[in-house]
Amino acid sequence: MVTKPFSFEGVHRTQVANEGITRLLGKVDTLIIIPNDRLLALG
Repeated sequence: MVTKPFSFEGVHRTQVANEGITRLLGKVDTLIIIPNDRLLALG
């Protein structure tokens, strides 16, 4: 399970997270991605 940065954290941080997710996809059977912005919507 991974979380993606809040949108206000900037483009660079989002790009780094997306690169990490891409690398993980080749190594795991299942990957759960939770955008931090979604957590704000639930709260």
